[in-house]
Amino acid sequence: MIAVEARNLTKIYPGGVYGLRDVNLKIEEGEMVGILGPSGAGKTTLFRLINGALHPTSGRLKILGRTMSEISLNALRELRRKLAVIYQQHNVVPSLPVVYNVLMGSGGSLSLAQTVRLFFYLRKEEREEVFAVLRELGIEDKMYSRADELSGGQQQRVAVARAIISKPQLVLADEPIASVDPGTAIKVMETLRRLNSERGTTILVSLHQIDFALRYCSRLLVFSHGRLIYDGDPGGIRAIDLYQEDFDHVRCKGIGAQQSAETKI
Repeated sequence: MIAVEARNLTKIYPGGVYGLRDVNLKIEEGEMVGILGPSGAGKTTLFRLINGALHPTSGRLKILGRTMSEISLNALRELRRKLAVIYQQHNVVPSLPVVYNVLMGSGGSLSLAQTVRLFFYLRKEEREEVFAVLRELGIEDKMYSRADELSGGQQQRVAVARAIISKPQLVLADEPIASVDPGTAIKVMETLRRLNSERGTTILVSLHQIDFALRYCSRLLVFSHGRLIYDGDPGGIRAIDLYQEDFDHVRCKGIGAQQSAETKI
């Protein structure tokens, strides 16, 4: 099944600013796709179109078999239960314990009252599942800590845990490692890769860190000024002239530094 299909997809913002220009692509279920490009290239616009937060100006977009221009409000709500979105901002509830923040991702978006009720009725295996996700992300000891007692990197790990606990079919990770420490970046990307390899979850992850994209993704999409300018194997990206122009200012420090950080985890 095709997870995402775009045909001549265009989004024009007020003032004639193009978010996307005539984009054509197909993403199969089970792929882990890295999306690259400088700020303003169209990455976030694509994600917002996929989750229904924006409507295209023209073209056609299908998500998990549903045509977004024809979808009803109820069907959109149902579709969003199959999606999980991870943002650059941590989007946690500061005053709540970590476990409640994570459980807000169970079965879609839950209210605080629903989350508290759910926690008290969790079966043993469900509590263990929450603990296992937090352990994988290295924050199991923070399960009952308030979210505002955590560092920024730890809060982002909570946001990732909340996304994957819902067992989504499609994950949209919008620059999830843009403002975190190297150790957290590796933990987040390793968790996304495991979700993809073990559950077959489709992962779309936008990144500024090219080396992370080359390391973790099986396919890359590169956007520039709203246009899709590369779609293919990570190995082919070095054959196009990107580094000297758009990407010079977003290169990361190199895979060696990442591996050094990994040894400290």
